[in-house]
Amino acid sequence: MIARIVVVLIFAIIFWRIVGILNHVYIGEAYSRTIHFFIAVFLTLLNLILVGIALRVDKIEWKQLGFSTLRSNLFSFFVGLVSWIILALIGIVVCLKLGWVEITLLSSLNYLMLSILILFITVFLIEALP
Repeated sequence: MIARIVVVLIFAIIFWRIVGILNHVYIGEAYSRTIHFFIAVFLTLLNLILVGIALRVDKIEWKQLGFSTLRSNLFSFFVGLVSWIILALIGIVVCLKLGWVEITLLSSLNYLMLSILILFITVFLIEALP
């Protein structure tokens, strides 16, 4: 069991090293939302493959991972989402009130909403799902 955990940990470290290299090569100093999104998709696929291989080696089905019903899982997801939004809003308000940041809208509302959606999906894929 410990050997399996170590192997999965080593592969996880390798995956994050690959992501670091991809960030350096494709993004560099300038941030690119599109590249960051595709790196998140790539990392998610690598993690799903790693979990799939680990399950196959241990002869365990996905159903046995302890997931609950779809309704229960969606409820848990939305509780986490609302918790994250509340904390993010508190952080934004504190930073605005203390004068640490200033927020100015320089683009259209449609572009802003699309950017927020892409950011939401990217954060989910690169942080929450793996």
